[in-house]
Amino acid sequence: MDNKKITEVFDRVAPFFSQKINGPVYLVKITGPRWSYVAGYVPDELPFVAPEKVMLFDEWALLYYPQAMPKVDPDEVRRIFMDVIEDQP
Repeated sequence: MDNKKITEVFDRVAPFFSQKINGPVYLVKITGPRWSYVAGYVPDELPFVAPEKVMLFDEWALLYYPQAMPKVDPDEVRRIFMDVIEDQP
């Protein structure tokens, strides 16, 4: 799947996940050990906690920084993301 299509899907699902975790989410592309930012609102300061990583598929993942909220179920994230991809023309 190409970067443009992944970014379009991310733009559609990011508000839902942001609301669910009460904070921003980020789309990243994984190339070997490097996790590169692709999309998502970047605040001036990031929290001093390790990010939670949700693998979507081979080279793609979502990141978010947990706050006082419980973690998001990774299976639910993947399911919703894939549902939106399948709805794309």
